[in-house]
Amino acid sequence: MAEIVLAVGTSHSPQLSIPPEGWQALGEMDRANPDIPFAELERRRAKGLQSALNRAEWQARYARCQAAITQLGAFLTAQPLDALVVVGDDQGELWGPEEHPALAVFAGETVWDVPIDPKTVAPAYRPAMWAWHGTAPEPYAGHPALARHILEGLTRRGFDATQVTQQLPGRTLGHAFTFVRRRLGVPPSVPLVPVMLNEFFPPNIPTPARCVALGEALGDILASWADDKRIGLVASGGLTHFVIEEEIDRAVLDALVQQRPDRLADLPEAQLVSGSAEIRNWIVVAAAVAGRLRPNVVDYVPTYRSEAGTGVGMGFMIWQ
Repeated sequence: MAEIVLAVGTSHSPQLSIPPEGWQALGEMDRANPDIPFAELERRRAKGLQSALNRAEWQARYARCQAAITQLGAFLTAQPLDALVVVGDDQGELWGPEEHPALAVFAGETVWDVPIDPKTVAPAYRPAMWAWHGTAPEPYAGHPALARHILEGLTRRGFDATQVTQQLPGRTLGHAFTFVRRRLGVPPSVPLVPVMLNEFFPPNIPTPARCVALGEALGDILASWADDKRIGLVASGGLTHFVIEEEIDRAVLDALVQQRPDRLADLPEAQLVSGSAEIRNWIVVAAAVAGRLRPNVVDYVPTYRSEAGTGVGMGFMIWQ
């Protein structure tokens, strides 16, 4: 039987890779975002956020995030792995507007991290492009045998998962997955199996309860793989953003520490919108390793960047 030897949960926001002097520009983008009721939020939240919105505090929170990333990277690379299964979302990177499968597994030999044109990225986010993609196409080794094992196991358990073996020209592996290599330092010698959830494109977005069931199935499937194989898991994304909701983030982390992902099955879907939808990835991984590994929160850093409380609730967690 194979063994799930470790897991991590990590935010992957571009804000993690932009020094604090760039955070004000991100906040100004939030002010202009029609999907954020900025004026209303500012009226309600500005007074309580004054201490979090200065350069010294931004520098301190940025430093905490970098320390957490370093710790997660060291943890991931300290043990030999035969494969790393990364649960993340695609934001129109590998998928185009013509397709948004609810659940997909990349089962090809190689998937490519393809450079993107900086002109297509808002100026405030360009300082983080190094953490998304390189300057030349870069191959990421897949693990077709494990991916096929996952797909067969999911099918037997009633999950209709899409098999992906090639990417179309001009498409790239998404930043939920490239972050694991570019920021956590996972070496190219470790094959990646991207498990992709649809979290941004209604109507076929998995419910939290479905994510719990998916994680439970995934844990059993991985444990039943070939003898003596060592597998790692990564939950990539989250926590709440682009409006930070600390109460939600802390409730999620508490449930994960208590090894009760079932408590998250009833999370209101209205709370899991925009970037907060990526909490689903954490639910899947937590359910996969519940009872197998011991959880520990490395840090939780709400990186506020405006008087409306916009930013990202940065979460970092290990299971060992």
